[in-house]
Amino acid sequence: GGGAAGGGPKFKMDLRPLAPEGMQDSMAGTSLDFQLGSRPDSGRLVVGCGCGVVLVVSVPEGNYTPVVLGHAGPVEGLAVSPAGRDFFLTASADKTLRRWSISGRDLSQSVLLGIKATALALSPDETVVAVGHPPGC
Repeated sequence: GGGAAGGGPKFKMDLRPLAPEGMQDSMAGTSLDFQLGSRPDSGRLVVGCGCGVVLVVSVPEGNYTPVVLGHAGPVEGLAVSPAGRDFFLTASADKTLRRWSISGRDLSQSVLLGIKATALALSPDETVVAVGHPPGC
């Protein structure tokens, strides 16, 4: 399920049918971020999954579509453009940081981190990207 307590949009997603063959059990959401739409009650929820798939969910409708299958490991960190621009970033256990177009569903940049990523944040002015990693890296 989803939505805020007390009346926000609610929807339930079964992500398993979207998984690549043999990966249905790894479709659990591992990271997410929300981008407001043009109306206060609208937007899109971007969800990173354990098998490397990223989904975009329309709010409040609850419709979802796979955007990318672009990581060889779980999507551990995800950040959408805080300025409402048409991109999001993902960081993965596959040791990469990637920038994607939401509408074009394509990869625009990839950086090899050399360490497994466990978290991701993007500053409000989109000039600083912070990536978390396991201790000892």
